[in-house]
Amino acid sequence: MRSKSFLILILLLFGFMSIAKAQSNNDLYIKKLEQQLSGASAYDQGVIYNRMSDYYSYKNPALAIEKAKKSMSIFLDLDDKQGLAQSYTYLATAFFFNAQQDSCLFYTHKIIEMSNDADLNQYLDDAYYINSLAYRKIGQNEPAMKNALRALTMRLQQQDSLHISEVYGSISKIYKRQGNYSRALDYQLKSIVLNEKYKDSIALLRDYYGIADLYMYLKKYDLAKKNYLLAKKFIKNKGSLGDADITNSLGAIYFEKEQLDSALHYYKIALQYYKANQSKEGVPIAYENLGEVYAKMGNFNKGIRLLKKAETEYNKLGYSQDLTSVYNILGQSYMNIHNKDSADYYFKKSFEAADIIDYADRKMLSLQNLYELHLRAKDTIKAYRYFKQLIHFKDSIQLHKNQLQVSELEKKYQTTKKQKEIERLANKEKLQKAKFRTLLIGSGLVILFLPLMGFFILQKRKKERIITELELEKTRLLNQQLEGELELKNRQLTTHALNMMQKNTILQEFNEHLQEITKYTDGLAKTKLKSMKNEISKMINSEKDWDTFKIYFEQVNKDFIANLKQLNTALTGNDIRLATLLRLNMTNKEIASILNITHQSVKNAQYRLKQKILSNTSEDLRNFLRNL
Repeated sequence: MRSKSFLILILLLFGFMSIAKAQSNNDLYIKKLEQQLSGASAYDQGVIYNRMSDYYSYKNPALAIEKAKKSMSIFLDLDDKQGLAQSYTYLATAFFFNAQQDSCLFYTHKIIEMSNDADLNQYLDDAYYINSLAYRKIGQNEPAMKNALRALTMRLQQQDSLHISEVYGSISKIYKRQGNYSRALDYQLKSIVLNEKYKDSIALLRDYYGIADLYMYLKKYDLAKKNYLLAKKFIKNKGSLGDADITNSLGAIYFEKEQLDSALHYYKIALQYYKANQSKEGVPIAYENLGEVYAKMGNFNKGIRLLKKAETEYNKLGYSQDLTSVYNILGQSYMNIHNKDSADYYFKKSFEAADIIDYADRKMLSLQNLYELHLRAKDTIKAYRYFKQLIHFKDSIQLHKNQLQVSELEKKYQTTKKQKEIERLANKEKLQKAKFRTLLIGSGLVILFLPLMGFFILQKRKKERIITELELEKTRLLNQQLEGELELKNRQLTTHALNMMQKNTILQEFNEHLQEITKYTDGLAKTKLKSMKNEISKMINSEKDWDTFKIYFEQVNKDFIANLKQLNTALTGNDIRLATLLRLNMTNKEIASILNITHQSVKNAQYRLKQKILSNTSEDLRNFLRNL
């Protein structure tokens, strides 16, 4: 035991010596810069202050701002635009790390305004990149993406691989915030490929953390944990901000797995690390996470206290996206302790904050919470009002998503088709030229080298056979790709049908709830409830839903409905609806929910449809419709 303790002591001593040595080197660097200030020209002083700002930007952002402002003042006096652009860049970076995004955006826009001068273009890609980061932090994804792509274009032109990977990582995070996890993963993997090449440990730490974060959102917790631990290997200093982020994320994994004691343990350590690093962003994140865990464990009072601390800090930073989350958790906590007024207040605050930044998922969650709150409180009128808003909002979101997806798929489908056609024609032309050249060469050989003609003819045929095989392989790949696109379109269409089913299920449940309440009411209240029930009945299987469904269906199955009507012109609208759902291979249970009928009614409807279009054959109806 003693030898083990002695070994640990020696290791700790070496560890402290290494840290002290690194700190000593850092101190020497700053002292050297301070010594250079004495007697330096005004221009050189500006450059030195910028170097100091660069050094402090992550370690001590407030000090970095101070140094960059001194540099800015010097270059303003000198009327040196290049030096000024450099000062603005360091100021913007320092303000970003100090969580002052408005000031960060102000200085990046200053650089962009100065970019008309060709000599200042070298700072423009950094300005676009930092600008993108700031917009992403405050939840404005559209300008964030626009400026990230501008930075990427410039860095690709410069072939600046190290900084290209930086932008890839940022674009990945924007896609993640938009809920497009597959695109986010693509860009994060592009970043890793570049950083593995240059063995950049800091960049690889960022990449593995980014991938782990994506797996968290995809609920693949084991893969997330594996990548967080890979990222942790690149952490040089225990308790650093990077270590705090990873520790916090490991807590999130345990939270998602319902292992609350372990989650609490990691979140507490993360809070200590964030406080030690004076992280303005990290501290409220830790408060929010701890508050959510305590609330989940039933300790609502402690949870609410911590969540309110997070709310205060997020308000100081102006982080609307994070506030929407805290408001919802506060609302749920108050709902669980039956404080309806406070719950209502925070759910509405969440909706308002989400509405300002157009955060669709959080708006939908807020409406869902308001509906459930008033339903629990038996305030049927308010519950119904929020329910209608929720259904309308879900419909509009789904419609928009489907339109974008179908439009994107159609463009991709047509582009791929055109590209393959161009390739096919180009290869055909190459093949004809090859045949012509072979014919000329063959003719010459017949005249000059008749004995060798047989050999060359065999070689020519072999070459033609190889080219033909390549053509067939390309055609096969094209067909395979087009089939994949078609399958994807079908999946999107099926998703829309399932959304209709989910909506109808919710409507039916609410209708049943109203039916139950109606038994215990009379007079004007009973009349109002009956009116609400009638309105809900109209919302179930509304013609608007089916018209939208028909548009998507015909984009994938262009002639199906026309061919179906040719078989029997007397088919009803319900017959066609049933046929389209059977074509999508929906189960009888799913069809029953979508059409708002019983399971037996679906069977009866299938029998009647078969009689109308397949009365003289024993062929299976589903197979027939799939092949029609």
